[in-house]
Amino acid sequence: MAKLRSLTLINYRRYAGEIELPLDPGVNLIVIPPGMGKTTILEAISWCLLGNELVADPEQVPNAEALGAGMAEVRVAMTFVNGERLERFALYARTDDRVERQGWGWRLTGGDGAVIAEGDDAGEFAEHAERLFPEACVHANLISGGSLERVTRGGASGPERAIRCSDTWCTSDLSIRCSMAATELLTGLCPSAPVRTLGYDP
Repeated sequence: MAKLRSLTLINYRRYAGEIELPLDPGVNLIVIPPGMGKTTILEAISWCLLGNELVADPEQVPNAEALGAGMAEVRVAMTFVNGERLERFALYARTDDRVERQGWGWRLTGGDGAVIAEGDDAGEFAEHAERLFPEACVHANLISGGSLERVTRGGASGPERAIRCSDTWCTSDLSIRCSMAATELLTGLCPSAPVRTLGYDP
């Protein structure tokens, strides 16, 4: 798995216009007031790697201000330490009080900016995404405490919707990895909790 060097969001959910988040090799702390877009950043990574159908309803993807009453293009790009940049983009339109995706595409560029591959083939995109950021890592590592709390109450954020739609629960270690992440979170927050292991499944 390649490490992320930066994340770029364009008109994705809470973020109107373009914003680039540079990431250091170590621990990165994102400090934003509640409800201003911390979870959105994790959901943007999930959307880029797994797609709209797995992560969010079309109504939830484009920034409302950018969409207005017409159309908006949404882009999320992940730049990795090896220089490669993987991006997903989609066009959304508002018609009859509904938001619909009009089309989507993706592009992979190298460190020199040259296009390695691009198109709208989901299978080919998944191959490149899996090499750079495996699906198992998406499910196990993009889970926040707040979203786990919502899941226990019957809700779900983007990463959890992605997990529930995964076809690889029975053929991979996703459930183990997610259980480990959830257990680590619980024991970190409640060291004296009588629970020692959490099971995490769809």
